[in-house]
Amino acid sequence: MAFSRIMISPAALAMLFIVAFRCMSNANAQCNEYAHVNSSVTENGDCVCGVTSSLSSSCGSGVSSAEFQQMIRDLDQQVCTIVDINVELITLRVTFNQQGEDIIAMHEQMDNINAIKERIIDNKIVISSPEYDVIRMDLQDMETLISYLEDQNADQFIIVKLREEIANISYNLDSLEVNNDGDIESLLRDIADLQQQIAECEADNDPDSEIGFPYPWENFETKDSCGTIRGLSEPYTLRGNLASTGVWFMDPIVDVDRPWYQVGVTTASSILRYLSIEQFQTEGIHETYLPGYTLEGCSVVAYNGALFYNMYGSATIIRYDYREGSVTNQRALPNAGYKTNYVYLSGGYTSMDFAVDEQGLWVIYGKSTNSGLMSVSKIDPLTLEVEETYNTNTLKANFGECFMVCGKLYCTDSFNKHDGRIVMMYDTTTQTSTTLNVPFDSKYLATRALKYNPRDQRLYAFNNGHALVYEIEFQVDE
Repeated sequence: MAFSRIMISPAALAMLFIVAFRCMSNANAQCNEYAHVNSSVTENGDCVCGVTSSLSSSCGSGVSSAEFQQMIRDLDQQVCTIVDINVELITLRVTFNQQGEDIIAMHEQMDNINAIKERIIDNKIVISSPEYDVIRMDLQDMETLISYLEDQNADQFIIVKLREEIANISYNLDSLEVNNDGDIESLLRDIADLQQQIAECEADNDPDSEIGFPYPWENFETKDSCGTIRGLSEPYTLRGNLASTGVWFMDPIVDVDRPWYQVGVTTASSILRYLSIEQFQTEGIHETYLPGYTLEGCSVVAYNGALFYNMYGSATIIRYDYREGSVTNQRALPNAGYKTNYVYLSGGYTSMDFAVDEQGLWVIYGKSTNSGLMSVSKIDPLTLEVEETYNTNTLKANFGECFMVCGKLYCTDSFNKHDGRIVMMYDTTTQTSTTLNVPFDSKYLATRALKYNPRDQRLYAFNNGHALVYEIEFQVDE
């Protein structure tokens, strides 16, 4: 009795059936009577076919063993060719997907360029209605600062002159908006000149103001700031003579003593980084960064070598690696509201506000799915994926400004009062809110940004053209 066992690949199984059918159809009655076929599958998935026969040559009209093996080899070769083609198709698909993403990014850049081109008519810049509102807000802030200087017994002649300048600019602004009659570039230059005059008046009125900034801690991670805030110091002014709206901050991980400054108008496309605190105070040596896309609001922060900000006109988060000089990631924040319906009490355009604390990177925003109730999400600083989201039961628009400290969200009740308060703390660990009554003095009566630096445990404020610093007193929780 002869017994044969043949190992074949799954790809050649179809050919085996064809050959078996041919053999069976041509075999004589003796072959059908005395030959038996059995099969099984190994642990590796191979088919094993066994043929048992008592006749040595009963199937004389079948396929020879050599022909059978050659057919198996030919079929395996064809299958390998198909697999290679499939791999190439997958590679092409990945390439096309990447090219598709690149095309989308190019379209977004072209949209930004076209938006700028549409704002230039007959070689003149045309501004939108919301931008008129921002300019008026800046003028109101300057009027507030003039009133502050008047209370500090500044020269009355200069005060009157500054108020006349504001009145003239306001008149020209109204005429430009209603009649499109005027030169916006000239108007913006007048506003810049007015800001300079106010800054000079302020410097003359307070020449001996104390400006200082202690060097940050070396090992800030070991410091305990997880207790609840129980008090703030009087703010001290690090620098004046800045734009009326903006934000200043520092990276707590990389180049920890180099200040960043962004003018926070409706949109911005550049951010400055100064060589040192002293250079920032004196408008000295700095670098200018163009972080890939147009920014919106006063929300940007620096963390571990990258800038994080909200792309203009969208709910998209951008990660810009300022050491590489390129955008390394971007991602839409789910259900994040943007534009003016989701900003703070002060108005403006900070609908998505980034924050940094001992636990990492956060974004504070109002959700579009629940009428602007405030949420805070923990963000992976590399992938920009949302690690966790915490929902409060209060509207973001009810607060002047908010910031994070050690996983706790703090919010003020105003942005333009000397007797303001930090009134709310939301703890992401317990997911509970606590009412606070911590005094918060908005020194120049127009706070537009509050950023906490976990390295020195200080609160950085941008207030009506001034960079301020608050010392924080913590209550150690039991």
